[in-house]
Amino acid sequence: MDVSIVLPAYNEIESLAAVVDEAREVLRATAIASAEILIVDDGSSDGTGALADDLARRYPNVRAVHHERNQGFGGAMKTCFREARGDWVFLAAADGQIPIAMLPRLLALRERAEVVVGVRERRADASVRRFLSWGFHTAARVLLAVPPREFSSAFLFSGPLLRG
Repeated sequence: MDVSIVLPAYNEIESLAAVVDEAREVLRATAIASAEILIVDDGSSDGTGALADDLARRYPNVRAVHHERNQGFGGAMKTCFREARGDWVFLAAADGQIPIAMLPRLLALRERAEVVVGVRERRADASVRRFLSWGFHTAARVLLAVPPREFSSAFLFSGPLLRG
């Protein structure tokens, strides 16, 4: 089974190395034979891009892709999905808010769905971001009858689904 852990990153120099270390440890502990860690630097101005390149040089299963200018989270996600090589693609944030340790639990559910969604225990976002997230989740619950908990945290996607 091939797995891509994709990390969209924008000005994440403080957390990126630790998140990549955590991803490498999870992959080692779960004995996933073929895996990559894909960092998508979304036009960072703080040195994140150089750090991503350094991590890619140090570790053979780490790869870095760069946007010349910031394209926003949606643009970074498009690049993550386009560039990911795995049969399964785990989307997590480079800021460390989503534990990579969720990956084995999500992989255990992959036989039942093409998209598996994890739930974040607590948010460390600014007030404005929490308010916007609350609005989004409330609208989704009302319009789409989704479960009452937050559902936009960690995602595991079938690679063929993303490429289809």
